[in-house]
Amino acid sequence: MRAFVGWSYNFIVEYRAAILRTTDPPTPISVSAPLWCPPAEGSSAVCACFSPQIAEATAILRGIRFAVDSGFLPAVVESDVKSVVDIINSGMAPLADIGLVIQDILLLLSCFLFLFLLLLGV
Repeated sequence: MRAFVGWSYNFIVEYRAAILRTTDPPTPISVSAPLWCPPAEGSSAVCACFSPQIAEATAILRGIRFAVDSGFLPAVVESDVKSVVDIINSGMAPLADIGLVIQDILLLLSCFLFLFLLLLGV
């Protein structure tokens, strides 16, 4: 990965130099990719008072966003909370507090039609 990042940077520098028609050759640099480290506690707690349905809908939304941002598509979203899956599959966001989260989920699902919900463990 580091070699690819370094090669990419050097390629961009050379390309820009060619466009600007400079005679100075670009100076290659050594690029080191940052390493990801998990939190020391292993997970983080959120201090909030939400219903289990809102918590599940939020987890689904974060999972879909992660899949889209990371390019892990097509993707399958799995949930064991039938009430949330039924709301999402209805295609309409309710006027209840969960509706805002469902609305964001439906928007993402409409943009990426290859995301499907699969209900497990009914």
